[in-house]
Amino acid sequence: MHHSVRSAVAAALAMGAASAAYALPPAEVTGTITTLYISGATATNNTLQNLFKLASAKFCVPGSLDIYTQTNQYVAFCSASVDSGVTGKIALLKESNGGSANGIRNVANIPGSGASALNFINFTSSNLAANCAVATLVTATTDFAQHNTRACTAPTGFLAAVVPEAGVTDIDPDTFVGTAGVTQAEANALINKTRSVGVMFSPIVSTNLYLALQKAQGLISAGATTIDDSSVNTVPTMTSAQLRGIFAGQLVLPSQIWSAGASVGADQVQLTTLTSANSGLVHLCRRADTSGTMTSFKLHFLGEGCSKNSGSIAAFQLADEGNTALGAQWNATVNGDDLVFAGAGSGDTRNCMDFHSVNGNYAVGVASTESKPGTTAGTRWRYVRTDGQLPSLTEVLRGNYDFVTENSLTDKGLTGTDATLWANIKADIGNTAAVAGTNSGFRNSLAITATGDEDDGIADTGVLGIPDASNPLQQPSFP
Repeated sequence: MHHSVRSAVAAALAMGAASAAYALPPAEVTGTITTLYISGATATNNTLQNLFKLASAKFCVPGSLDIYTQTNQYVAFCSASVDSGVTGKIALLKESNGGSANGIRNVANIPGSGASALNFINFTSSNLAANCAVATLVTATTDFAQHNTRACTAPTGFLAAVVPEAGVTDIDPDTFVGTAGVTQAEANALINKTRSVGVMFSPIVSTNLYLALQKAQGLISAGATTIDDSSVNTVPTMTSAQLRGIFAGQLVLPSQIWSAGASVGADQVQLTTLTSANSGLVHLCRRADTSGTMTSFKLHFLGEGCSKNSGSIAAFQLADEGNTALGAQWNATVNGDDLVFAGAGSGDTRNCMDFHSVNGNYAVGVASTESKPGTTAGTRWRYVRTDGQLPSLTEVLRGNYDFVTENSLTDKGLTGTDATLWANIKADIGNTAAVAGTNSGFRNSLAITATGDEDDGIADTGVLGIPDASNPLQQPSFP
C-alpha cells in the first residue's frame, strides 16, 4: 500500500542537493531572538527538530539552522521564516531529563510544589563558542534543508536554570496525576493541552538475550553464535506475563523467562536478597518514575497508576534498586553492577542495554521506538515482539500492536512571540514531511540487515501522525 510512495521518496532523498550554507554560529546569538523553553518527554525530540529542518521553510529560513546538542538537552537556532509567525531569529531550547513529569510539574510551576526551574543549555554566544564543536554539515534532502549540528560538552556553567514555558508528555497530564508527584492542581494549571504525535513503545533486550530467545523459540539453529537480523520472521517474542514478572522484580533468573509459564519455586529470587554479584541474572534497564515511557508501561502491563490516588494498591509494583524516582545519567563505573537501573533519559536506558550487551549480560528494558538498534556503541540492543506481535508502524495501523500513546503538548499560557511560535509548532507537529523524515531514520529497525524494505514497513518503527479530517485513522507517515 505504501511501497510506491516510500520508494519514490527514497529516490528523491538520494538526489537531494545541498543549498548554500548560512547557518547561525554562536556569534549570531544577538539581536531579536524568540526563545522558547520546552521540557518533558524525549519521544518528540526528532519531530520537533524536523519541523525546523523543513525545506518548505515552515519555521526556519532554509540553510540557517544550527542544532546544538548535549546528552538530554538541545538548542535549535535559526533565522525565522515568514510562515513561523515571528521575525528575527528563533531558538527552541529542549530539556529532556526526567521525561514527561517535567513537562507537567515544572511548566505548572506551582509555588511550594518543589518543581520549577530545570537545567537548559545556557544560551549565550560565549557559552556555545567555548563548549560546542565545529559544525558538522548535514546536506539537503527533498524534505529537509541543509543545516548544521554541533555536539557540546557540559562543564560547570554550561547549563542554566530556567522555568520551562511549555512541555511535552507521553500521556496526557490528567492521566499522570498520582504518578511521580504530579498533582491534579498541576495538571489543572496547564490551561492548554494539545494532542500531538502518536508514540509507540516496545520492550528491548540485550543482544545476547535476543540470541538466546531466538534459539529457545527455534527461530535460528541451536548452534548459532550470532543473532539473525535479516527478517522480521526471526524476531523473538516475550509475553506480557514475562514482562510483568521481570519489571516487578520477580523473574530475575534466565531459566525463568524461557516460557510464559515460568514457575515460582525455590529458585525464585527477590531483589531485596541480591548482593552486588549480579552477573548471570536478568538486569533491568528502565526509566525513572517521572518518565512517560515508564508510566505508559505501568498502565499498559502492570495496572499501576490507573487510580488518581498515588497511594492506591497496584496489581504489580515496579522493581526498585534505589535510583528510580528521578533517574540517573548512565555511568558504567557507577551503574554497571546495578540489577535495576533507571535512566533520566531514553538514551541512558539504551546505554544501559548497550553495556550489558557488550558484557554478555541478559538485560530487559522498555523504550519508545524512535531509535534504531545496530552494532555500534549505544545501539547494541534489540526490539522484541510482545505476545507475538511486532512493534512496527504497519502493525499499529492494522490494529495488531497497541502499546502506543499520544503525546500532549502543554503550557500555562504564553504571551507575545513565544505564544505565536508555540501555537504554530502545535499546529504543525504532525506535518507529514516532518513525521516521515523522523521515521526515515528507523526504517527496518526490526530487521537491520534485511536487503531492501521488509514488506511495506512491517519492520519500521517510529512515530505516528495526528488524526484529523485528512488522516482519521492516525496512519503512520512512512518515509
